[in-house]
Amino acid sequence: MIRIENDEPFRWLRTSLDRTTGGDDPNWRGNFVSHVLPKGYAAYCKIFHPIYVDSAIKDRGLSWNQAPEAQSRLDAMSAEIRSVLANGVFVRGSSDQSVSGEGVTWRELARQLKLVYHPALSEAALRRAFAMEGSWPRYLLGPYEGTLDVQTCEALVDILGPFTGATECFFRYSDFWKPGEPYLYSGRLDELPALVEAQDGWSPEYWWLSNQAWCVCTDWDLLFTLVAGPESLIRPCQENCALECIQVEIQTRIDNLSDEVNTP
Repeated sequence: MIRIENDEPFRWLRTSLDRTTGGDDPNWRGNFVSHVLPKGYAAYCKIFHPIYVDSAIKDRGLSWNQAPEAQSRLDAMSAEIRSVLANGVFVRGSSDQSVSGEGVTWRELARQLKLVYHPALSEAALRRAFAMEGSWPRYLLGPYEGTLDVQTCEALVDILGPFTGATECFFRYSDFWKPGEPYLYSGRLDELPALVEAQDGWSPEYWWLSNQAWCVCTDWDLLFTLVAGPESLIRPCQENCALECIQVEIQTRIDNLSDEVNTP
């Protein structure tokens, strides 16, 4: 794996994305897949980041806002890998190895909460349905924000392997990751897990094949990862039991207000 000082390999991607001014613009109508991945790929999919059930919590009516240990746990963790309470969701960094539990899918939570499971399903829709004053219930842990967990990352590397071979890949961390430091790398796809481990468990925001045949984005403030490539790549993502994957379109909305189907 080689660190690259020149950001030139990223230019094709940066210039291929739709521009957005963000939620402060009165004309803003949302962010879409086209704001983080280039147009022109045959297919796109969304991989929801995992959510876990903390079996030690028996009170399903207890919220994170009511859990006194949440803040003390935050205080005990280092700045780079600490978990954060964002919008009432317990979001954790991938290096937090002390968290364990049985996984529960976004699909199953949507079913339990009587929500429609669809490509633009958002965390905000789940949070509203929990009806806990803006918080998730304490018995749920996750999902990761802005990074892939180890299992999901390794599963995606395995799926991309046959579409990559020995072709060079690029891996770029967000501008928000470590400002002022080199954050673009090149190397083999199978070297990615070692890079993630070296970066305190954080995965890159973008990875792509040098011939641009596929591209992956884990945006720094999203709770899912987006993959672009041929249909033959998206199918194994959907079929892999380690991934919760749903096919999306280039104009699928992805911001936290995206879910207009489950809007009250």
